[in-house]
Amino acid sequence: MTSKAKLFIAILIFLFFLIGLITGLIWKDIPYIKLNHEVKVTECLSIIVTLGIGIFIPLIVKKWIDDARSVKTYLVDELNSVLSTVNLIKLKIKESFDKGTIGKDEKDEINYLFHTAELQITSFKNQLKVAFPNQEKKLSQKLSETYNLYKDFLTDGPLMVSSFTKIDDRFYREHNQESMKLDSLFKTIIQQIYKF
Repeated sequence: MTSKAKLFIAILIFLFFLIGLITGLIWKDIPYIKLNHEVKVTECLSIIVTLGIGIFIPLIVKKWIDDARSVKTYLVDELNSVLSTVNLIKLKIKESFDKGTIGKDEKDEINYLFHTAELQITSFKNQLKVAFPNQEKKLSQKLSETYNLYKDFLTDGPLMVSSFTKIDDRFYREHNQESMKLDSLFKTIIQQIYKF
């Protein structure tokens, strides 16, 4: 418990004590209120517990929900940054397809973007492991498999061969199919994160 919380509780107890003292002193001056001596201690405790549950439980549950929501939002932001990097790769492929040629500079930039995406995925996996350790293994494995298939399609395929200088319709279509698998997985993972 922090010092602010302890101070708040001490002030709250003091205020309750002060209100009780003042009420006890003025009670004699209130002419039409009579105290029922048949009220049991358990009934008073029941009222106090009910008020405590009504006040403190919503505050605790709200804080727990807000904390979980902020963690989920952070994880989705991490995943969206990976998706942005992958979208830059797709943009490079599209630009090269529209231009009719692809050179060494574009290929180097695609490799650099893949390196950046891998760093972002590692960061996402680490954050997921801390936030939701039970679900992390399944999501990380599926993400790694699909990402590696997409990366291998571009970096281990004909694209990185020096004689490959033009993106044809067939390669462009295949690339779009592979990239859509990855996009679909990202969207599915985002939905799963919000359901945790």
